[in-house]
Amino acid sequence: MTVEEMTVVYFVMDKAGVGKRKRRGSWQYRIETREKCGRGGSVSLCKVYLPACSYKKKPWKEKDRSEYIQGLEVPSEGRNVCYFYDEEAKAFLGRKEEPLSLEGLLFLIWYRQIVFDSLIILQDRELETEELLAKYVRDTRYIGVVTGSGEELSEAKEELLEEYGFLLDISTELTGLHIPAKGNVLIVAGEELYGITPLQLPKGAVFVSTVVSGAAKKLCARAKEIRYIDMKCLLQEVL
Repeated sequence: MTVEEMTVVYFVMDKAGVGKRKRRGSWQYRIETREKCGRGGSVSLCKVYLPACSYKKKPWKEKDRSEYIQGLEVPSEGRNVCYFYDEEAKAFLGRKEEPLSLEGLLFLIWYRQIVFDSLIILQDRELETEELLAKYVRDTRYIGVVTGSGEELSEAKEELLEEYGFLLDISTELTGLHIPAKGNVLIVAGEELYGITPLQLPKGAVFVSTVVSGAAKKLCARAKEIRYIDMKCLLQEVL
């Protein structure tokens, strides 16, 4: 797969659904697939309906639930395949959303056609920061990284300066960065938001989150003229 292709698997509970039509019958699966093409790429959606009952109105036994889950034929979760769940599906499967891979993040930026000259990265253990730097250093006027420890990026900073003459801006807080007053700003973040307040966000910035926990979305909702994007926004578009 390329960055222009992404598969989203969305698990939802079907409250009227049953795992079997007959007591000794085979497990029944309901999976809807569709593809949305545009902007030179595509998003494939697999919507998986999980039955609320195993047979008639009988609740699931653990053995049957495990057997049913093992029989699900969906693309394996990976760098170009992301899983999402409604709340009941999370409980049924015993899972939760994982942070976006680098490929997923790049797809989201590409698919939403985000144009920027300044990039701000809120360093997170799940973010592949050095790969992001390598991807955008040639075409971005400014890159700033907020991190708990500037030492972990000191080597990357030296390499960017030596190879491209690019000075990476690093700080332990957003207000410590020297963000250009003009131009389009993209902020990329994971779970860690470093105590940022709505007033500190650059006006007019686009904020892309690799997680769907809701904290970043609430932060952006209280800020002025901030466009917030995560994979659930894309999911709502393709549903």
